[in-house]
Amino acid sequence: MVDQQTPRPGSEHALRVVESMTSGVVTLDAEGRVTAINQRAGQIIGMEADRLTGESLVALLLDDPANEALTDAIVEASYDVSGRYHREVEYHSNGRRRVLDLRANLLRGDGGTTEGVVLVIDDITETAILRASEQRLAEELRARNDNLTEAYRGLEEKTRSLDQAKRRVRSLGLIALGMAVFVVGGAAFYAWTAAQPPDIRRPTAAAGTAPSGFVVQPRPLRQTTSVTGTIEPGKVVEVTAPFAGEILARDFVYGSRVEQGQELVRLEGAEIERERRKSVVATMNARAKVDELLGWERGNEVQRARRQLAQNRQGLERAQQQLQTAADLLRRGIIAKQEHDSLQQQLSQSELQVFSSEQDLAATLRKGSSEQVTIARLDLASVEEKLADQVRQLAGARIIAPVSGVALRPRAAAASSGGEGGGSASRDIVVGSRVEQGRTLLEIGDLTSLSVRGQVDEIDVGRVRPGLPVVVQGVGFGGQPLAGEVAAVSSQANAAAGGRSARARFDVLVAIRNLPESARQALRIGMSATLEIVLYENRAALIVPPDLLRRTADGPRLMVRRGAQGEPQEVKPTLGVSLPQGIEVTAGLNPGDEIVRP
Repeated sequence: MVDQQTPRPGSEHALRVVESMTSGVVTLDAEGRVTAINQRAGQIIGMEADRLTGESLVALLLDDPANEALTDAIVEASYDVSGRYHREVEYHSNGRRRVLDLRANLLRGDGGTTEGVVLVIDDITETAILRASEQRLAEELRARNDNLTEAYRGLEEKTRSLDQAKRRVRSLGLIALGMAVFVVGGAAFYAWTAAQPPDIRRPTAAAGTAPSGFVVQPRPLRQTTSVTGTIEPGKVVEVTAPFAGEILARDFVYGSRVEQGQELVRLEGAEIERERRKSVVATMNARAKVDELLGWERGNEVQRARRQLAQNRQGLERAQQQLQTAADLLRRGIIAKQEHDSLQQQLSQSELQVFSSEQDLAATLRKGSSEQVTIARLDLASVEEKLADQVRQLAGARIIAPVSGVALRPRAAAASSGGEGGGSASRDIVVGSRVEQGRTLLEIGDLTSLSVRGQVDEIDVGRVRPGLPVVVQGVGFGGQPLAGEVAAVSSQANAAAGGRSARARFDVLVAIRNLPESARQALRIGMSATLEIVLYENRAALIVPPDLLRRTADGPRLMVRRGAQGEPQEVKPTLGVSLPQGIEVTAGLNPGDEIVRP
């Protein structure tokens, strides 16, 4: 049956419905006392319903330290601002461990004040056991699958290494053959030239010259600069400590892959738990203060001030009547004037008492004014926000991977310890060490995209800009170049670029677009790569030798013949980039034009 302190008329049907439920139902008032409980709740908790009615459920549960989790859950549910609390907790009763599913909803009055909370409790011990068994089986299957995958990757890596070795041997053979042919041919040409008579030897044309009648033909033009760099993840997510505490467990290895939702670190939360309990007490006091101020005019202090004022007013009326009677008697000569003066003083004292009581009542009413209520509500909101933040921090004691990727050491820590050497391990988080709130524990590199960070010389940095195409190559690329583009160029020189005499170097970040799956599997964070940045490219450039240009005060000129029988005409060209093989003409010439030597 359902026990209830103050049953309401017409609620018998509702009580029968609650009693017939398979879930345990408990209602608590604002002070945490049990106001109603059905039979199923008493069976789950392991206590008689008659004993629980009117008692503080939290106080009864505190007798057993093993039920601290259920006690904390009930307290959290009572102050959960969302009003829809749900949590699974462990409960120990009669030497038996149970897993309970606890749901809670706040009961609010007409004025929005919290009148209590309804708890719905289900025993899900068997479900939890089955769930744990399924999870353990899944972990075993995952471990076996990881072993098979690792073995397959090892075999694939060995096969790839053999293929690379074969390609290197083949390439070295071709290079050696080409060098041998070049040496033999060069020696034969030198011997033949030396054997010719002096009168038939032709002078060697100077570099950059061309015979008269140079015909302009389009040809590809490409200007590049090469730098080296290291591979980085395309996106890095920092994982920080939600609060200061000691590390209880570390379930990852730097450099290994982690999956989204995987537990990475567990922190000891005793300190934040103590602060949370203090906040619970502060929240209860602040809530009681708000409730007191909302009913201030009906409170004892205001009623006492009003009763005092009423008494003093009655005393004033009596004093006035006595003085009026005394004045009449004085006129008749029945009483002495001294007695009349004494009553006059009593009237003055009664008037002062009434005035003082009116002031006291006004001051007492001001304590419950709307401004005081607003201040109390702000104080309550502050402590509730602090409590919610501490609950959120405490829930973060199990730090979970927000994304899938590779666990990396924090870049700031790696830089301060000198890279990946022995000093980098000194900044690794270890079990038993203490971390401060906000410290970066690790970084997770998202390998769905990769980037390469390199450095360009101060001579070339002015020509490198975001958006330029880049060809990325490296030893670990398996001979397959990748396409990328410049994503960012630093505006500040790298302080670690070199000594005092070294030229300044600037960081450049290259993003690799459309990364093939095969390359993603082969590449590793920190691998070296060569970046060929395309500074300028024209697939149909018109290039002329520099000696065909005539310099004038108005700029360069060319003598151009258009057509086989045409006369040479002077043309003012627009020049582009200058290269060792000639100068690009961007305007003033057409393919097929013949340039006549001036």
